[in-house]
Amino acid sequence: MNKMILIVEDNRLNYKLLADFLTVHGYTTKNLHRGLNVVSCVHEWRPFLILLDIQLPDISGFDVMELLKQDPFSATIPVIAVTACVHAEEQHLAQSKGFHGYMTKPVDMNAMLSIVNSFAGEDIFNHHGIKP
Repeated sequence: MNKMILIVEDNRLNYKLLADFLTVHGYTTKNLHRGLNVVSCVHEWRPFLILLDIQLPDISGFDVMELLKQDPFSATIPVIAVTACVHAEEQHLAQSKGFHGYMTKPVDMNAMLSIVNSFAGEDIFNHHGIKP
């Protein structure tokens, strides 16, 4: 099974925290610090899941999601919004744009692992009863 997760996060510390935690739990990660070349990297790396920061330096995560949805290959990959924004309006916007989930920073690592495992088809590791 593909265990590759693409993390689109411009903050290196946030990326390292997510990547290290996911690696310990058997996943492989790749990171992009900007959003404009996500689609081409998805074709190259073929992740099963994308964790996408909403506030990127070059393009918003919402615009990245639009680019992903326009490409037939990347349109099928689940995308989870990861953001510091806790406003309900942004959560609704993320849902309307086609995101498959929404996590706020600081990320609850156990909840994130549960969500990732559910998309990987590994609910057996869901010890906390949390569903995406």
